[in-house]
Amino acid sequence: MQFRGLAGEKLCTKAGEDTGRQDVFDLSWTSEDASYDGPESYRWTIDGETFILAVRGSQLIRTEGRAIRPHVTFATSAGTLSEVVRGQMSVAHAINHRLARAKGSPEAIRRMFASIGFPLAQVGM
Repeated sequence: MQFRGLAGEKLCTKAGEDTGRQDVFDLSWTSEDASYDGPESYRWTIDGETFILAVRGSQLIRTEGRAIRPHVTFATSAGTLSEVVRGQMSVAHAINHRLARAKGSPEAIRRMFASIGFPLAQVGM
């Protein structure tokens, strides 16, 4: 599976690719809502593929595998995520209709989506 984020950067990879690889993205293009003083990690599962998104300073680091004690866990299908990214559905709508699951504080969930460049209007939380 491959999903391209708002900046055109690769966010997910196909199963079987190098699981030790890290993809590092520059966060300077995201909104001010993405700012946070401490490091955070988020566990995402898209179509059964699990990976970690970690915010460290001005970088977003994507690594295959599971985060230990993530601030947020998020799970959905690639189709639902694609609809959210295209503005056809908010994250809140996807969660309310059981098309996605998110666990974490509302503030951490907002920071997570802001850090990857989602307009908060698309989050709807």
